[in-house]
Amino acid sequence: MSTRMRIMKRHCIRLPLHLPGEIVHDILSRLPIQTLSKCKLVCKDWYNLIKDTSFVKLHHSRINQDDPSLFMLHAIGGEGVLRFSQLYMLHDNSLGTTCVKSKKFIRIAGSSNGLMCVSILPHQKLFYICNPMTGEILKLPEATAPGHGNDLLFKHQITSTGFAFDAQSETYKVVRTWYFCDKGGIHTGIEIYTVGSGIWRSIEEEDIPWFFCYGYTQTVFVNGALHWRIHLRNSEFEVCIGAIDIGDEKLIAFGQPPRDRKTKRTTLSSLRDCLCVNYVYEDHTVVWVMKQYGVASSWAREHVIREEMLGPLQGVPFKTLAFKVLNNGKLLVYSTEYQGYYDLRKKEFKQILIDGVHSSLRSLVIVAHSGSLISPSSIAGTGEEDNFHLRRLPELPG
Repeated sequence: MSTRMRIMKRHCIRLPLHLPGEIVHDILSRLPIQTLSKCKLVCKDWYNLIKDTSFVKLHHSRINQDDPSLFMLHAIGGEGVLRFSQLYMLHDNSLGTTCVKSKKFIRIAGSSNGLMCVSILPHQKLFYICNPMTGEILKLPEATAPGHGNDLLFKHQITSTGFAFDAQSETYKVVRTWYFCDKGGIHTGIEIYTVGSGIWRSIEEEDIPWFFCYGYTQTVFVNGALHWRIHLRNSEFEVCIGAIDIGDEKLIAFGQPPRDRKTKRTTLSSLRDCLCVNYVYEDHTVVWVMKQYGVASSWAREHVIREEMLGPLQGVPFKTLAFKVLNNGKLLVYSTEYQGYYDLRKKEFKQILIDGVHSSLRSLVIVAHSGSLISPSSIAGTGEEDNFHLRRLPELPG
């Protein structure tokens, strides 16, 4: 046993003699997750306390949701061959702990209430709920492929995946959308999996009032609903924003902000708990915010970020950069070679120099995640318990 561990154990014995239990409980519930991981090793009493469900909930309620950790998902390849993809936690602008590793491409479906959901590409039938802070993963039952006849003209495409926590029922849900085309027209589908239920459910096609945009579109969770870009039926393919309430699973749609033909890219995000749309142009990007949820006329043009405002990234072609608005008021700006963020309130740009990025990077995604001590095993249902794993480096099978 190391000297440091012996000292910690000595203090563990003495501390309760000097501080009431409720004060120790309160102090621990305010510590960062990485610190608590070490505290679990101090003594059995602390280990049991930190693993207790009520303590986990208290600790999660005290986490600053406006200061999330950043995770970087990247794929390594060479000469056109994918080697592996990994999810890292960024720590002090360096690649920190490797949280998840896969021999295939993985995509982050979403982050919600302390847990993260990832899927395996290209078919996205395999989903995993993971806690990247603790290394725990839970494999979900495989999603079903949409049925179609022999007159298929265009094979089914997964258009979006989403993950969200329903606070009312205290359940997590995974949403998967797709479409395919046959001689009968375009067919659209939405599948929902409530973690713990063991069953994927489908929304009837006649109840879906839109088509999904061609290609993959990311989802954003705001105001209790998952949102993505869609085409309304019978409207000459007008592009709008569709949403599914994660509680009652009802579908709604509303217009997006005005845009012109010079728009190169469109992304959805949330800013201070409001839905926002980010339009990327040749040399600037515009952030629109929906002031009154669900009211298309309430869109406001809040921020314009031009090339000269990006400091060291000036001169980097906008088409090579990804922009992601974070709920805490920062705009992530990144590519496989450059990373940084622009503070929308302070109007300041800060470059992030990430040490350890592989030279054979094929793709890179940076996501914000508010960590927790919540274990995926605590939300597993009948038949799902056998799919729970706790490993130092969880590797997702293909």
